[in-house]
Amino acid sequence: MAKLKTIKCPQCGSPDYIELSEDKYKCKSCGASYYFDKEKAELNINHNYNGLIDFVKESKKIIFGVIAALLFFFILVFIIPFIFSSHKSQTPHYGTYSVKESDANKEDEYDESTEAIIGTFYKGEPVVLDFCKRDYRNINPWKSSFVMKIIGKDKNVIEEKTLVDKTDQDDKQIKMFDELRIQAFTDQSIWLIANNKFIYKLNAETFQIEPMNDKFVHGMTELASGLSKVEFGYQVDGFKVINNEAVEYYLFPLIDKIFTRDGFYRARSGQNGLTGKEQPDTGYFFYDGAKTTDDAIHDNPKKKLYIYSYLNYKHGPRQDFCPGWASMGQYIAWNRKTYKVQSMKELTPDRYYFYASVVFESPELCVITYKVDISDESPQIMQCIDNTGKVLWTLPDTEMKGSYNCTAHQGNIFIFSDYRKVLAVDNTGKIILKYGN
Repeated sequence: MAKLKTIKCPQCGSPDYIELSEDKYKCKSCGASYYFDKEKAELNINHNYNGLIDFVKESKKIIFGVIAALLFFFILVFIIPFIFSSHKSQTPHYGTYSVKESDANKEDEYDESTEAIIGTFYKGEPVVLDFCKRDYRNINPWKSSFVMKIIGKDKNVIEEKTLVDKTDQDDKQIKMFDELRIQAFTDQSIWLIANNKFIYKLNAETFQIEPMNDKFVHGMTELASGLSKVEFGYQVDGFKVINNEAVEYYLFPLIDKIFTRDGFYRARSGQNGLTGKEQPDTGYFFYDGAKTTDDAIHDNPKKKLYIYSYLNYKHGPRQDFCPGWASMGQYIAWNRKTYKVQSMKELTPDRYYFYASVVFESPELCVITYKVDISDESPQIMQCIDNTGKVLWTLPDTEMKGSYNCTAHQGNIFIFSDYRKVLAVDNTGKIILKYGN
């Protein structure tokens, strides 16, 4: 059987596409839908809403049957009434030639593509938010809509919320949800960026998507000229923004503060306060043991796990902690990484981790991902460890295909998300929700 080595749009040549189903694709550049003809080993434009392939494969017997049915319909509707000069109305029985009023817009016929997914809690239960774009083929001119589906543990849609409706839109509204990016901040609030310009926040009470640009533009003099470009910043709780005067700022909405570029670097290096009050916190980090920059190995994948207590500026600029040249009770600096450290120790002295990262941390425990060695064939592992170094659970490596962050935590349930998959795990390591691939 022929296989496709490269996928490029047969209409515009773009390699960017969305896979609608097996051997069926949609071009991100020009919007054309196309399919892979296995018999001819080539890509073809789909002009008939994914029906062309199946139609071509129909047997001659079925084709003849369709022709016979059409002839019968022609005789029934036109010839017989003419012969008998009947004035009785004829009710067509073949959908091919009649359109019911309820089907006038064929609203159930659309292509749907997921733009972003993330896991969170809805009414106390773990759910997936699936942000979808729908292209309606039988509406002229071509219309699209954006919806947010709330999906439960059984993968059924609990609720669906329309963000942009196809009957009340223009190009500007659709562009307001193009190139959707999504991120959970450390307070578990969910933020979105669309079209590299528009900021939205999920209302945790109503689960409505609220536009935030006007609030920031009218509330901060630095952004009064408007927002030209927005992206999630180097910090998990902030944005990097450029106003319409081409000035770069760093916006931290959870503490309602904005920084110039220089101010941002001073703030995250501990040279000035942010909230006016430091708060005790516990953190975890992986470190290769280098004491000086000469000892450090660039991108050394082999590290140990440490736990430390420090004074933290919540939800403001910060960097991952590194213990080189650390002094108790002082601001320490090594490779521009600074904190006010109170205590620090190895959490699991007899263990090494490769390509490791901390995906969740609290004073009581942390969740990490790592490999057991440097081999490309080694599986990635997710593990929960308490603040004494005891392993609480380990997720099966068969489930660890992705780069996860903890996007929500409630009680004994953790929700981990990456751009294509969501996992909800209980305090025993049992997966109670799995979505995506």
